[in-house]
Amino acid sequence: MPSPELLLELAWLTRQDEADQVEALLARLEPLVGIEAVARVLLIRAELAWLAARLDEALELIQQADAGFAAVANPAGRGDVALLRSRVVHDQGLPDERQIALDQALACYQQAGDLYRQTACRVWLAVDKAFLSEPAALALASSDVHQHFAEDPALNGLLYYARGLFQFIEGEYQACRPAFDEGARLLLDAGLVRQVLPCLANAGGAMGNLGDTGAQTLYVEQALTLARPRRWPLNMGAALYTLSDVYQTLGQLDQALKAAREARHWLQSLKRSRVFVIAVALLGEVCARLQLLDESRGAFEESLAAAEAGGHLDLMPRVLSGLAECLARLGEIAEALRLAHGALQVPTLIDFENRHRALLALAHIYVRHPDLPGPSEHAAPSPALHYLDLVAAQRTPDWQPDDDYLATCALAWEQVGDAVKALQFERRRIEALNRENTQRATRQIATTSARHEAENAQREAAYQRELLATERRKLAILESLGAIGQEITATPDLHAIFATLSRHAGTLLDVAGLRVWLAEGDHLVPAYSVEGSNTTPGPVIALDDPKSNSARAFRERRELLVEFGPDEQDPRHIPGTLPMHTLLFAPLTVGPRMLGVISIQSSRVHAYGEVEQLVFRNIAAYSAVALGNALNYQMLSESHQELVQTQEELERHATVDALTGLHNRRYLMWCAARNVERAARTRQPLTLLMVDLDFFKSINDSHGHAAGDLALTEAARILKTCVRPDDVVARYGGEEFVLLLPGTPLPRAAEVAERIRLAIARQSMEFEELRLRVTVSIGVADWQPGEPDLDNTLRRADQALYLAKAAGRNTVKVSAATGVE
Repeated sequence: MPSPELLLELAWLTRQDEADQVEALLARLEPLVGIEAVARVLLIRAELAWLAARLDEALELIQQADAGFAAVANPAGRGDVALLRSRVVHDQGLPDERQIALDQALACYQQAGDLYRQTACRVWLAVDKAFLSEPAALALASSDVHQHFAEDPALNGLLYYARGLFQFIEGEYQACRPAFDEGARLLLDAGLVRQVLPCLANAGGAMGNLGDTGAQTLYVEQALTLARPRRWPLNMGAALYTLSDVYQTLGQLDQALKAAREARHWLQSLKRSRVFVIAVALLGEVCARLQLLDESRGAFEESLAAAEAGGHLDLMPRVLSGLAECLARLGEIAEALRLAHGALQVPTLIDFENRHRALLALAHIYVRHPDLPGPSEHAAPSPALHYLDLVAAQRTPDWQPDDDYLATCALAWEQVGDAVKALQFERRRIEALNRENTQRATRQIATTSARHEAENAQREAAYQRELLATERRKLAILESLGAIGQEITATPDLHAIFATLSRHAGTLLDVAGLRVWLAEGDHLVPAYSVEGSNTTPGPVIALDDPKSNSARAFRERRELLVEFGPDEQDPRHIPGTLPMHTLLFAPLTVGPRMLGVISIQSSRVHAYGEVEQLVFRNIAAYSAVALGNALNYQMLSESHQELVQTQEELERHATVDALTGLHNRRYLMWCAARNVERAARTRQPLTLLMVDLDFFKSINDSHGHAAGDLALTEAARILKTCVRPDDVVARYGGEEFVLLLPGTPLPRAAEVAERIRLAIARQSMEFEELRLRVTVSIGVADWQPGEPDLDNTLRRADQALYLAKAAGRNTVKVSAATGVE
């Protein structure tokens, strides 16, 4: 049997890898060793209790181990105790006590003269300082490691982890990924599995921040593969939280809910920790999206209590905003507003993100309840728009408005009756959705592949590096497929999608035939069917057809591989077509929506192995997103056209007189301003005619308003026939009309006025067996250079019209700048 000292060393080195075996080894070892070794045994057990989230037990064992090392005057052992205590109190949500414990550990290691442990403690200090953006600690630790322990995997692994944290917090997501990757590799070599997990989690978080949720999912699955057999609550909870967040991003809410609930279950013993706060807050957000409002409220209240107990001030705005929106939807408006305003008052380092959450929560509340009184100081058309304006005003340079913000803006403008601005925001929302749909294609494919591969992942520690290398290779395959996916999803045209799909499928796989069916009612209708280079008619298939593989793939929502031997033939083979021996079918799904089925066929036996199926699975996912985009584009185009037509109709009604069909006074004044500016610039004349129907009141009094309306419409018709296309004819009000004649000098305008007078006087109208005649009086005036607008010209034309009336009506009077003729 090996010596007790050797067994103790073995237990220390494998304490994070084989917990059950280590416990059994310690049970046999403890009676055989002295006080100092017993203290080391207690310390190992304390670490195992910490990993299992039995924190009170861990602290009790730490105290006993410290007493043992103190009894034999072992400062290095006491430093190990303090270092482990720093990690336990960190998980308890006690950052101040963690700093004290790290300082104690460093002092003990300095007393012992242990350079290795001093360096390790400085690296841990650098990890802590990363969260405070203090790079001096990292520089000091890096110098010590490179000078004295350049080849040590544990110290270098921790150093890469600390460096990755600094880059992550500074927003250098692309740069931090290699640091976390190298840190994970080295720490795994050193047996520090517990620290490998945050390396993977942060690398995944960086990829998620870059929009690559496929790579993020791969990292999460790797972390879960390491954590599940060890059943470490903190790491399980953190990984499941991240997985839930990815599912929520992809719109897979049922899976997001399942992962979030499991994360909360694992974290129950860590209720003061940051990860518990954010995991339970995420559960509240997912429940709210699924309309599980009571569960959502409970989750947010639990998260709020944990944030307050743990002192996690920077997480409070997220929790308060989420709880506010939940309460608003439950009808508790006053409390919801109080919480949302409270979220705005929390002082944090991440001011933009937290204020964004709180302001958007207030906007949501006021959009759902537009009759609520808003803040007294707001100048926007509505309280919702006030808070949306604040969101935009405090944006960062790289902020891009998302679908939620744009949709809320569109609805808020629609509520205040501004269809034009509502349409503008709706158009921006459509553009944002199209971008998100394209990005979602890559994320969905990567997630599907990651989950498929994670099911086959080996859990044994000896195979972890091989697993990581395999996942990297598969990620490279996905990246090459990404370019194909971008081309497939780049067009909303169905025929272009099918042509692109056919071209790429043939380059990646052995494809003798390709068919796509779209679901219509109770049938699958062929949308695209080729065999070789020839288009073939595809069959219409009933969804309940028990013999159809396409219908089965649709009904069961899963991929099917159908193979026939060299001497076998597909019983559904269509005579005259090439016999196929390997067939793959996959449903085309976008979230819960079933679009149809895609199938590829090969005349070779066993043509599609695991790699080919992976490629086909990805192509099917891209195709589903592309088809969904195309169908959504058709729907949005139709809605957009309707909105444009509505806008045009509103604009026409706003500028046209309903009775006469002429332009109205509003349009006239708009044209007047433009024509004055043009006349001033070109020095061309500009004249104006003011036309008034004579004795119009007598017509209404004698024959009724119908006769008056007929006189107005007939006069309007004649006016339009007497002028040029560029002239403006408008109903000014009542029985008055104004004609704007650009480029026409005053004498010529007088001739036009006389022509109009004669044309109307000669026209008779039939009204209820009567023949009515009307006459008009007309005042003519011209715009004078230097006048800023047509107000004086209108006044002079009105004076001339008055003189025409006074002169007996049915006449024309011309006003010059100096008088009236």
